[in-house]
Amino acid sequence: MKRIISALLLTLVLSSGYSQVISRVGVVDLSKIFSQYFRESVSFRKIEELQTTYEEERRNIINQIDKLKEDKLNAQRNSNESLVLRIEKQIDEKQEYLKDYHSVMTNRINRLKESMQASSSLSSEILQAIGYVAEQEGYAVIYKAQDPNILFFSKDADITDLVIQRLMRNAGG
Repeated sequence: MKRIISALLLTLVLSSGYSQVISRVGVVDLSKIFSQYFRESVSFRKIEELQTTYEEERRNIINQIDKLKEDKLNAQRNSNESLVLRIEKQIDEKQEYLKDYHSVMTNRINRLKESMQASSSLSSEILQAIGYVAEQEGYAVIYKAQDPNILFFSKDADITDLVIQRLMRNAGG
């Protein structure tokens, strides 16, 4: 009988101890932090300028392709096959250029974003803010929201906005 009571008490003590071990887990969206907090940085402005240049050139090329398509239709209406063939070749060349331009510019922009995010001073400032918020809010572990191993997280677990607020307070903004 003493063994049964001892076993029950041990089970009760251990189960209550385990319930207190469950830790609070949070996530943070680093892309959102960079886009909102570091919007005023030189690096971020450089990325925005490059994106604007890319979009303007892309629109320009698409407009040129559309104009060539109109010219092709006119040439077809006039039964000018040699002109149709020349215009088709120009359209193909412009479309290939657009595809290459998109690839090059996207890679360039992504490399700039990665290098900005890898900046040690920015990273340490963010990590300090994440650590502070996590401790203040009682989180034991914080994951990147973009982590492919996270299948789901509740909006309540996302501390991104709290981290941005902390960074803004520290910057005096």
